[in-house]
Amino acid sequence: MSKQGFNSVSFVIDQEYVGFLDQLKLKIRNAQIKAAQSVNRELVQLPWFHAVLLMQRVKNMEQRNWYANQAIKNGCSRSVLELHIEQSLYKRQALTTEKVSKFVLEY
Repeated sequence: MSKQGFNSVSFVIDQEYVGFLDQLKLKIRNAQIKAAQSVNRELVQLPWFHAVLLMQRVKNMEQRNWYANQAIKNGCSRSVLELHIEQSLYKRQALTTEKVSKFVLEY
């Protein structure tokens, strides 16, 4: 095979590979956007400073979503939400729920 023929085949493969990478990048970006939208669904329903407080103070996503849902459901002010976070309301509620579940299962 001549050197020129080899280069043209290589060029075609390179173009196909670049196209594949572009499609892959687009799919990854769309998946990232979709994931961010689903994760932040609760935060969007809250006032700005509620969301900022949750993002700064609560690193665990499950706990953050729980606090956001509770704030939305109960109409908590920012100061009440901050108090709940400081007093670890999530952990206390989870422990209470776990104890009740164990009690019910025993009887």
